[in-house]
Amino acid sequence: MLKIEVNRQSLLSILQLESRGAHQNAELPILSSVLIVADKDSSALNLTSTNLNQAILSKLSAKIISPGSIAVPARITTEFLSSISDETVTLEEGKNLRLKLSTKNHQSTIYILNPEDFPAIPPISSEDKIEVLTTDLKEAIGNVSFTSSKDDTRPVLGGTLLYTPTEDTLCLVATDSYRLAEQTINIKPVKNLLENLIVPSQTIQDVQKVIQSQNPETIQIYAEDDQISFTLGNITIISRLISGDYPAYRNLIPVSSDINFSVDKEELLQTVKVAALFARESAGTISLQVDKEDQLLTINSVANQVGENHSQIAVSTDATGSINLNSRYLLESLNSFDSDVLDIRFSQGITPLVISPNGQKDSSISHIHLIMPLNT
Repeated sequence: MLKIEVNRQSLLSILQLESRGAHQNAELPILSSVLIVADKDSSALNLTSTNLNQAILSKLSAKIISPGSIAVPARITTEFLSSISDETVTLEEGKNLRLKLSTKNHQSTIYILNPEDFPAIPPISSEDKIEVLTTDLKEAIGNVSFTSSKDDTRPVLGGTLLYTPTEDTLCLVATDSYRLAEQTINIKPVKNLLENLIVPSQTIQDVQKVIQSQNPETIQIYAEDDQISFTLGNITIISRLISGDYPAYRNLIPVSSDINFSVDKEELLQTVKVAALFARESAGTISLQVDKEDQLLTINSVANQVGENHSQIAVSTDATGSINLNSRYLLESLNSFDSDVLDIRFSQGITPLVISPNGQKDSSISHIHLIMPLNT
């Protein structure tokens, strides 16, 4: 029977991540547990959690006194470890599915589940690997994934699209049909290009969470027909892909626009925040008016019960025109850019407004946001 000694804080940190993969399921209680396997030929524990759509696998150094496997309830085990301060904890499997947790100052017993009931995790057999710098993927996820749809009726829009447009670039795309974000980053050259990998939002969020807690230098991505995996140091996330074809979004990006202007990002951001205060009654609608003669951008918003706001910013523009936008969408897009100056363009009608860093050319590395206009 299993008996191990392990650093309490290290085990707690891993279980907190594993708990994101565990799932409270009345019909399948085993899914609310974390499988812990201790191999006598290794000085590491293998931990696994799953909700049947996604699994999180991790390794943790420990002193293995006796090998074995147990399925521990994620919630109570995590709460116990977070409630004590001892440096080391001993886990000892007892009879009749009992687990004894011992520290210098505490002795507790919890009921565990039969590890044989834990579902097998299908491995990914593909040898095609995408290797990317953690900092690049973290930035791209943060800049793109928030625009994915929260509407379950269109599953393909509820994830983030990943594909390799060239052998040394990876593109991330997300949209809810009202706005769209795309960012392309560098990767190590790959032999085979990958297409139409639609990753669920929960998986993308968990990858971001692991990056924040572990921060490995690089991330390895493997994919096959219906699965994808992200390996971040000693943690691997395996997920089912969302089935279906992603919309041909490139057709939505205007090649050129009638009105083009450049603007200071921080100045525009602060001005839109003010305008949004007066746009609550109109579902967040604000108006952007660009004037070529005065080289000014005027942002207007009206609230019948509160008042109205009109703000002006100096811009560099080649035309005059106006567009109505959702202020929240615009604020979230502006916050995703690091560039001090942004290039913004649009045309009259129903074509989207396009935001990109100032001076970004048609290169393989890019970052753009699209926001559809409002008809008001």
